[in-house]
Amino acid sequence: MTYIYPMNLLAQELEYLQNTDFLLTKIKITQKLNDTLANLRDSLRAYIHDSSLDLPIALDYQVGKISKGENYRGLPYLVLDYPKLFKTNQIWAFRTMVWWGKAWSCTLHLQGEMWHTYQSALIDNRQMLDNQAVYICIHSQPWEYHYESDNYVAWDILTEAQRLTILQDHPFLKLSRTLALHQLSEAEAFSLQSFHLFCRAMGFLSPQ
Repeated sequence: MTYIYPMNLLAQELEYLQNTDFLLTKIKITQKLNDTLANLRDSLRAYIHDSSLDLPIALDYQVGKISKGENYRGLPYLVLDYPKLFKTNQIWAFRTMVWWGKAWSCTLHLQGEMWHTYQSALIDNRQMLDNQAVYICIHSQPWEYHYESDNYVAWDILTEAQRLTILQDHPFLKLSRTLALHQLSEAEAFSLQSFHLFCRAMGFLSPQ
C-alpha cells in the first residue's frame, strides 16, 4: 500500500507561497542591483584609464563579469569581478558583492604568483590600512565572504605581530570592506574608495 503524506505548510509559509508581489519585486531589485554593478564596472574602468595605476597587464580590464546566485549561505547574491584574473596558479580580483539581507562588500583577492609578487609591498605599506574599516581574511579557504570571526577579522583590532603573521604566512590575501544595505546610495563611491585604498596599500598607486 502506498501512503500519501499531506504537505504540512505553516500558515506563514502558505501565505508566502500565494504571494507573488515579493518575487516580482525581487526581480526588479535584482535588475537595479545588476545595473548598479554595471555602472560601477564602467566607473572602475574609467578610473583605471585616467589614473597612474601600475596594475598587472594580465588582468581583464575590458569585460569584467557580473554573476548572480540564489544560495550563498542560503541567500541570493550578485557579484562583480573587475578587474580580474582567475587562473590555476594565480588570482587577482577586485570583487564587489551584494548579499541579500546582509551587506555590500568590496574585496581584493590575491593568490598564488600574484600574492607572492606583491606580498612585500603590502607588508611595507600595511599602515595604510589603519583606521579604514578594513577586514582581512584568516580562513583556510578563499571562497567565503561572510564576516563571522572565523573568516574575516578587523584589521584595527589586530596587534602588529598578528598582522605580520597573517601577511607573511597566509597562502592568499583577501582585504575587504563592507557597507550596510541601507547605505546603498553610497555604494559606487564606497567601492571606488575601497579600490583606491587597496591599490595604494599594494603599491599599485603612488602613496601621495
